[in-house]
Amino acid sequence: MTIINNSNPAVQFYPSALISYDKDGTPDCQILEKIPEKTETCCLVVNDPVWITHYFHFTEIILTVFGSLTDPAMAKYITEIIWGKQSYSHHNQNRTNESLIELMFPNAENNTDTLPKERINVIFISRKLSRTTINKLLEKSILTYVKEQRWNYIRNLLEKKLGLARRVLPNLRESGIATYIRRKPMRELSDQDITSIAGFIENLGLRFNYVDFAVLSWEQQVRISYNTDLLIGAHGNGLTNALWLPPHSCVIEFFGHDMHAYDYQVFTEITGCRYFGIETGENRIIWSKFNRKMNYFYKDPNLLHTNVPFDLFKTCIYAWLMEIDQIKSYIE
Repeated sequence: MTIINNSNPAVQFYPSALISYDKDGTPDCQILEKIPEKTETCCLVVNDPVWITHYFHFTEIILTVFGSLTDPAMAKYITEIIWGKQSYSHHNQNRTNESLIELMFPNAENNTDTLPKERINVIFISRKLSRTTINKLLEKSILTYVKEQRWNYIRNLLEKKLGLARRVLPNLRESGIATYIRRKPMRELSDQDITSIAGFIENLGLRFNYVDFAVLSWEQQVRISYNTDLLIGAHGNGLTNALWLPPHSCVIEFFGHDMHAYDYQVFTEITGCRYFGIETGENRIIWSKFNRKMNYFYKDPNLLHTNVPFDLFKTCIYAWLMEIDQIKSYIE
């Protein structure tokens, strides 16, 4: 089989341990720096048995693989994907994972059969072999590479498939759109906090929408996100849709006390959105994009305090609007 070599700057996290060996210790595969252009087919093997059905983690893996290709057009050569689990889709996510595969690797057949079978031209990706300090595959050079070399290509694919038009920076105080992601208890803000947030946003001139992404198709989620300027929600899978926001937009993510994860922040760094992570409870801390001062630490995400630090929330909104005003002044 063939493995992409880690000398490729886009895949420097893929260690040589991915090479398999015969019983006598000799490699049974040829190491190449890229997939040969004459290769007719290629097989992708994904080993992430715990998180593969999770929309965010699934998307992270797909973006990492896509970003590792020397030429994004070579995605057409991936004709089979083998998942290290009997199912790669979650029954409550309305085909989000399947839709993403159809977009990125349209020629791929999905296979959950884990029985040994000889295959050639194999790309292997495993979360266990690519840990970083923030517990994400998409970090450091691979994140930068996807952002700078692949993201516009992916958006073009998406817009062509769904017939989308990129949202031009509007006058936010006249036609801005804020989307609040509804969650089931316990990971939901109190009704009082939501009402306060909605009132403040509407007083600024933005339209405030409530959305439950969990009941919508992937296409509906993408369309809503494409036309959202401000995305607000508690830590959870719905914030994966930050990936489809326009670059002028802003994401505000609420965490429970003494908890932080870089999941959705990483996606905003690809799209160029402004990001704020607010910890509810006693330690009211803001994380902004590209801030790596805090290590990944994770507690029960359902232990979300309902006492939102409202003054801190308003500060985040004002900072975002001030930045947008500066951008518009520069353009004009």
